[in-house]
Amino acid sequence: MIATGFSHAAGLALLTAGGVLAIGGARRLGPLAGLLPLPVLWLVGAGLAQFPLFPIQRPWSGTMWLLVLLVPLAFALGAAVAAAVVRSRARERAIRLPAALAGVRLRPLLLALLLLGLAELAHQFAGAGGVPLLSGNIDATRFAQPRGPTVLLVDLLDVVAVVALVRPPRLTAPGWRFELALGLTAIAALALQASRGSLLLPLATVAVARAMVWGIPPRRTLVALALAGLAAFCGLFYARVAQHPDRPFEHDLLHRVVPSRPLWERPLLPAYVALAPNFEVVRGLVGHFPTVEPFAHGAFSTVAFNRVIPGTRLTGSVSARITPPFTAPTFAGSLWADGGLALVWVGAALLGALNGALLTRARGGALGWRLTAAYAVVLTTFAIYDSFFTQYLDWLVIGPALLLVGTLAQRAPAPAGAQPSPARRPEGARA
Repeated sequence: MIATGFSHAAGLALLTAGGVLAIGGARRLGPLAGLLPLPVLWLVGAGLAQFPLFPIQRPWSGTMWLLVLLVPLAFALGAAVAAAVVRSRARERAIRLPAALAGVRLRPLLLALLLLGLAELAHQFAGAGGVPLLSGNIDATRFAQPRGPTVLLVDLLDVVAVVALVRPPRLTAPGWRFELALGLTAIAALALQASRGSLLLPLATVAVARAMVWGIPPRRTLVALALAGLAAFCGLFYARVAQHPDRPFEHDLLHRVVPSRPLWERPLLPAYVALAPNFEVVRGLVGHFPTVEPFAHGAFSTVAFNRVIPGTRLTGSVSARITPPFTAPTFAGSLWADGGLALVWVGAALLGALNGALLTRARGGALGWRLTAAYAVVLTTFAIYDSFFTQYLDWLVIGPALLLVGTLAQRAPAPAGAQPSPARRPEGARA
């Protein structure tokens, strides 16, 4: 009873801290508000985890509490130091485009990138024997897609979607219909992969980048969009769960958890499932390493380079045994499994430094930096689920490409009859 009372009190404190940080931090940070999503979601997720809904969830050890509480502090410290370093530098020089891009026209370039991405996507679907979204067995078709270096060409669709959908001041303006068509085509093609991450990453990057370039929408519009996004996420979650009602987790959720909760909570349960169980995975990894198994010394954090680094491992191969069915380790889980608390703190500080440096650099107004910073913010936000930086190589393509193509887009003249390019808008101006 005492342990339960402490857990609930701690959960309420963490939820309150997340809310205060979200509201107060946004007002104080201004253009640097992109630093908030990960710490806020981290505190909210940790708070929700103190109200267990599944039998596998267990109380936290002192080490687990130390990890959870110090991650936001390390992130903030890294961001503050990096932002100060960038601000202290001398006047920034303009980005120098490679000679091969110097005379390239933007629209033909975007079209060429789109066609390359579509060609590789067709190659992937041909190898898998079908289109995942239209397949009778989505997961089987998704994982049957061939893997190889050319798969990175699909990342060009993300670049096209972000640049094409962020550059126009108003997406519905007649002069920007070509960009709108390119962006929507890229998004539709990515949706055919039937992967939530593949679709959400570019859409979220577009939303963050448009806020950075053209200003945050009115509060009423922002709230409406947030509610619509939450409703869509929760609806899709239940639709996906209903496809496999006989699996143990889905059966427990639908037949025990959902009926036991008040009616008003049931639509929000997907948000709980998206955040709280991830901390149960971290708790399991904290108890497993190094007590049961020694630290892996980098094997879990080098999965993205598994073709050139021998002995890499997926964190899910461990969490599937110790915290089934939950396997999402957050960015901290794989770092803990590799080296413990010190490595988690270093990783959190580096994430903060990356975002602090890019967001500070983006305040200068350059479109390329703003697109890159928006992409980094979105990837960092997904760290509440897993570390895309250590699990995938895509960011090594998308990040630099957004910087280069975004710089070219800023210098390109606006289409005939269209409004000026983003470079002509003052920072924070509303569309």
